[in-house]
Order: sequence, then structure tokens, then C-alpha cells
Amino acid sequence: MDALERGVAVPSITEAVFARSVAAQKSLRFNLSQHYRIKLTRKKIPQKKFIKTLEDALYAGFLSAYAQGFHLIQVAAKEEGWQVNLSEVARIWKNGCIIRAKMLETIAQAYRAPDNNDKHLFLTKQIQPLLKKTLPSLQSFLSHAALSLIPTPAFFASLNYIALMTQKDSSANLIQGLRDYFGAHTYERTDRPGTFHTKWE
Repeated sequence: MDALERGVAVPSITEAVFARSVAAQKSLRFNLSQHYRIKLTRKKIPQKKFIKTLEDALYAGFLSAYAQGFHLIQVAAKEEGWQVNLSEVARIWKNGCIIRAKMLETIAQAYRAPDNNDKHLFLTKQIQPLLKKTLPSLQSFLSHAALSLIPTPAFFASLNYIALMTQKDSSANLIQGLRDYFGAHTYERTDRPGTFHTKWE
């Protein structure tokens, strides 16, 4: 709710919450499963290779989720005038919270560097090589999950967040066109300066 009010994207966290709602709808899921028995062709992967892929995919997913959460804290702190030390936040979570993930040590180190407290986690030099290394495994894992129709909502949300946040031109650019189509809100173009409106119909 706070993310929506502040206009900050936290899709992995949101999908994790929605997954609990879906889990609670057991009778509906059972009923729907009787109508959608889809035959799937599953590709076999060597177990050792798959475990390594899954480990790296999970790591990339964690990085994405933490980046979303820390970004929300940064925006809230700026809007509310809070003096939040993100390195301390990560350290406290690592030592005195149910999370206690080892990754928080790396995040604490990333935010301990001068001038990093206001940076998006993906911009820190400690995180960039880790994300670049594990991202291909997240892509590979999710391609198998999609073809096998295995629900992995938080994983997909994590990948989509990375893709949206690390590309200058992406599907997010289409939103201007869609808004102009239904509400004449105008849009900008990549090939010339100015503001434009199109009569779409």
C-alpha cells in the first residue's frame, strides 16, 4: 500500500503477498484444474546443472526483491525527511530479524560506501557484478518454468523488474502511447523533440 501511494514499484513483494491469497483459494483452484488439464512437453535437464541454475536464479531474484524494498525505503525517507542509514538497516536485518540472509552483509557493505545511501542498489559496484553473473540463470530457469506451466510469480516479477529498470527503451515507453489513445494525454517520440497527439481511430 505504501509503495502504491509513493509510486514505487515493488512487484516481487506484491506477488509474494498475492501468492498467499491464491494459496488460500484451494477449492477454486481444484475446480479450475478439472477444466484446464494442459498436456506439457517437459525438457529434461541434468540435475546438477539445474540445481546450480536454480541457486543463481534465486540469488538474482533476491537481489531484485531487496533492490525494490530498499528503493521504497529511500523514497519514503526522502519524502518524510527521515535520516535512514541503509547500511545499518541491512546490518540490523542480518543480525536481529527473521530474515538474517547472508546477502544482507553484501548489501550493508554496498551502502557503507560514501554517497551510496541514496543510490539504487543496482547502481552499487558491489551488486552490479553479482546481478550480471546470476541474471542469465534467472532467465533460463523462468524459460523452463513457463514452458512447464510452473507458477513462479515472484520470480517472474523479479525478472520483469530487472528488465524494466535496466533498459532505457522498453515496453514501459508504450504507456505514453496508451494514455494518449484513451485520454489524449500526448506523448514524446524518440526520433524528434516535442510533444505529440495522435487521432488513433
